[in-house]
Amino acid sequence: MKLFSRFNAAVKAFGYTLTNGWQSSWPSVNVLDGPGGSWRGGPESPMAVAAYFACLRVVSEDVAKLPVRVYSKSDKTRTYLPEHAIYNALAHIPNTEMTPQSFKETMTAWAMSWGNGYAQIRRTGSGGVELWPLHPSLVTPDQTEVEGAKLLYYRVITKSGMKVLFPDEMFHLRGFGDGYVGYPVMQLAAGTLGLSAAASNYARTFFESGGRPSGVLSVPEMLSDKARENLRKGLQQIHGGSENTNKIAILDQGMTFTALSVPPETSQMLETRRFQAEEICRWFRVPPFKIMDLTRANYNAMEQVAIEYANDSLTPWVRRWEQEAEMKLTATGERGRVFVSFDLKGMMMGTHKDRAEYLSKMVQIGGHTPNEVRVINDLEPVEGGDQLYLQVNLAPLGMSPSEMQERKLEQDATARVANPPSPEIEDEQRPTG
Repeated sequence: MKLFSRFNAAVKAFGYTLTNGWQSSWPSVNVLDGPGGSWRGGPESPMAVAAYFACLRVVSEDVAKLPVRVYSKSDKTRTYLPEHAIYNALAHIPNTEMTPQSFKETMTAWAMSWGNGYAQIRRTGSGGVELWPLHPSLVTPDQTEVEGAKLLYYRVITKSGMKVLFPDEMFHLRGFGDGYVGYPVMQLAAGTLGLSAAASNYARTFFESGGRPSGVLSVPEMLSDKARENLRKGLQQIHGGSENTNKIAILDQGMTFTALSVPPETSQMLETRRFQAEEICRWFRVPPFKIMDLTRANYNAMEQVAIEYANDSLTPWVRRWEQEAEMKLTATGERGRVFVSFDLKGMMMGTHKDRAEYLSKMVQIGGHTPNEVRVINDLEPVEGGDQLYLQVNLAPLGMSPSEMQERKLEQDATARVANPPSPEIEDEQRPTG
């Protein structure tokens, strides 16, 4: 506390004000020029590139829809904590204005695009936690040295001025970067995005003109600048645009028109635009089939590629969420005992057949009870479904047949004691006469 109070005084000396509470402040975006090229417009402008938008959407939505578990672990016991404040913040109510889905989508998309997703941590008097997102353009991480120790802090722009938040007050979802901050893919990929936008605009203007090549209009005599401009505007008005395709042109005074041919591949622009979509996927480690580019999709291997997507694309983001939550949202006495888990099992089970085989084997080896399997499949538990089962047709190496038979009889006797038959069954089995 002494270190923080001295830092507060130093910050105030520079004119910054430390305030508590979140203040809603959405920015008016500025023009950014990326180091990879000149992408002009606001920082949100790349969202107009379909492949870029699709990559952000698919990853952020997939991360946000994963079930969240909070549990405590000691020795061999694992206890779920559905009443824990972290579970409430990540799975139920992150703040009073957002759903968990929209909050996690927003934070993940910001971290993917800007390199960093920020949310102010507000701890309520009842021990609860609220997470209020702060737009990355409003937050600047910085370091200072106080009494020989480096201290990370965040400068936040609000409508009322500047405020400073410390690490325990900021949920900082970092993308791939240098450790303290993530790299802004939005800027680094400026050249790729600019080329994609240019190809899209070229195709749009080409087909708006009817997909017909431009040409050269020749006249037998010299025209004045005004006459030349009037002739150009007149022809464009009558024959320009896709709605004027195939109209008959009438030329007088000896004028002739010579069309300039365009190769079909230039008209289609398919290869260029497809390659640019793949380039954008490389920036985000997203397989093209996830953004509906099925050109090279192998349907026989689609299931395996989907599992690789869950392992390679989603798992790094899931780990970032889990570790940041454990570091920032757990109480001091809970660290090392309370853990956060985003459940990826559902995305890795593959088809319904693979899912059924996996769950069946888990029941056979005592990994799941029948009721746990029913809960996984969103079914109501049934009476008697909380018993763990284990197949008895396996034995340790070196066990003799007589020992195996003796063990089988012991297991049968134990099973009868644990699950005695009902009186009706006994009556049916009792010999008559």
